[in-house]
Parts: sequence; C-alpha cells; structure tokens
Amino acid sequence: MHFAPEIKEYFLRRKWIKEQECKELENGWLEVKFRVRGVEVFKHWLYRWLPYFKVISPEWLKKEIVKDLKRALENNFQNKK
Repeated sequence: MHFAPEIKEYFLRRKWIKEQECKELENGWLEVKFRVRGVEVFKHWLYRWLPYFKVISPEWLKKEIVKDLKRALENNFQNKK
C-alpha cells in the first residue's frame, strides 16, 4: 500500500498491524507492507483511510476494493423512485 503524505505520520508513529514495514518514498508518500490473515477485516480497516491510500499489490485486492467502492456508490447514490 502507499499512503498519502497527509496521513503517513500515523503509520510512522504507530504500528497498526503486527507485521508492518514502512518505507518513505521520494514523492512524499509512504509505502507500507502488511502481512494479514483476514482480508475482509483488513479491507474494513483500510477503508477508514479513504481517500488517502493506493493499493500497489496484490492486483486481486485492488480489484476487490474497486468492486466494493462501486457497489457502495451504487447503493448510496442510485436514483430511487
């Protein structure tokens, strides 16, 4: 994951997940690598950081998050009669 400069200090000050590695990038963003056991729980935790993160890998997780966000938009902003 890459986290925006606006929130990177949260990750530099605190270890959110036991197996977390941080690396500051030249563009001001922070690369954070996680090893997690439960993907659904991780995704719900990750959503609290919207819109300040980018999924770099794995690709399947990126696709799942896009699908979740599209579904949320459809559920909340569709025209209801």
